Amino acid sequence: MKLDESIKIIITDNSPEFIEGLLLLLSFNPKYKVIEVCNNGNILLQSQYLYQTNILLMDIEMPGINGIETAKRVNYKFPHIPMIAISMFQDKVYLDKIIEAGFKGIIYKPEMTENIYEGIDKVLKGELYFPRDINIMF
Repeated sequence: MKLDESIKIIITDNSPEFIEGLLLLLSFNPKYKVIEVCNNGNILLQSQYLYQTNILLMDIEMPGINGIETAKRVNYKFPHIPMIAISMFQDKVYLDKIIEAGFKGIIYKPEMTENIYEGIDKVLKGELYFPRDINIMF
């Protein structure tokens, strides 16, 4: 990716309110460009934009195919696409399942405004992004 190129993002989440807030938050930084919003895993798996994206932000708790299963399928077909899990519930985060599915980080939804830019930037540099204060269960 060139320095002057925007970072192309796909968001997958079933909450219209959360998506609206995340779109607004990402719009404040011109280097980020959301190229698609999917409201479930099935739609993401059929997306033509997977070939163009630089990073995926995906809820792990969705009806139908959850984020963990969706991530496994995306990672199988597109292992070069970094993914960040997003979750509302700290007590439902299972680090081993998230990493096994191919996620390179996780951001807790209520802390999205504080962590989204840092999370995206670190994951795009090839680093893992797991906030220190998140309650990770095994």
